[in-house]
Amino acid sequence: MTGEHVHVDGVSASWLIKTAVDPYAEFLFVPEEELLASAERAGATPFAATRWPEVKLCHRHHRCTFEVVLKHFNVADSVLHRIGHIVRAAAVNGEAHVSPDGLALRDRGGLRLA
Repeated sequence: MTGEHVHVDGVSASWLIKTAVDPYAEFLFVPEEELLASAERAGATPFAATRWPEVKLCHRHHRCTFEVVLKHFNVADSVLHRIGHIVRAAAVNGEAHVSPDGLALRDRGGLRLA
């Protein structure tokens, strides 16, 4: 479960979870101010919500949510780690140097749901 206004990091993390962690995962997008209460009621794991320190699967230091999910679930696929660098460059301020492809994603307006 994440906020209803999802950007490149949340969209890519959702894809990663469905692809490499749990193919049966379902995602709920709720108003950000309702995220923690909604997740608790639904028994869901909140992610990609930096506003809440309780949310463990989100930006940490220089890593984007995508990379945090890779590490948390011990995903070793090198291609997914490369995608993580692209997402970090697009989504995390000051990390553009990590991947020129991330800049292209950012310049195109990124990915956004809602």
